[in-house]
Amino acid sequence: EYFPENATIQEYTFRDFQKQDHVHIHLNGNYGLKEKALRVTADIDTLKLGFLAPFLSSFSHVMEGDASGKIDFVMNADSLYFDGKAFVRQGNLGIRPLNTVYTIEGQTIDFNKDGFEFNDVVLKDKFGNIGTLKGYIHHEKFNNFDLNLAIKTGRLMVLNTVQKTDSPFYGDAFVS
Repeated sequence: EYFPENATIQEYTFRDFQKQDHVHIHLNGNYGLKEKALRVTADIDTLKLGFLAPFLSSFSHVMEGDASGKIDFVMNADSLYFDGKAFVRQGNLGIRPLNTVYTIEGQTIDFNKDGFEFNDVVLKDKFGNIGTLKGYIHHEKFNNFDLNLAIKTGRLMVLNTVQKTDSPFYGDAFVS
C-alpha cells in the first residue's frame, strides 16, 4: 500500500515517492520565481499508479497498476495538474460512488490542464465484460470533479453498492 487511508496531497512528499518499489523515472524541471510556477517533467519507464491515489481520493477508491510515459506536473497559484500521456500496461481504477473497479490493460490516457481524457480506452469489469470508454474527468486542482463519460458495451457492471439508509440506489447494475 502506498498511502495511509487518511493521506492527503498535502501530506505526500518526494521522500514518500522515493520509498515506492520498482520506480524508474527521470525528473527534470524548473521553478519560475517571477511566475511562481513549478513544472517538473517526468520521463517514466515504470511507475506504480498508486501515486495518483491522493490526487483522486475523492473520486476513486482503487488506483493501482503499472504505467509509463512522459508527464509534466504543473503547479502555480491558479492551477495544479498533469500534462502528457501515460501508457497503462496493467491497472485497476475504482469509481468510489459506484463501488466498481475496472481493469485497464495496454491503453493510453491523456492528461491536460483540465484533467484526464479517455479516447476509446478499453475497460473490463470484474466479470470480464468489456466496454470502450470515451470522454473526460475534469477537475479544479484535483477537487470539484466534472465527468462526461460515455461507454460503448454489450454489457458492463456500472453499480456495485450495498443498501444503506441514506442511499436511494443500491445493488448491482449493468448497462447494455
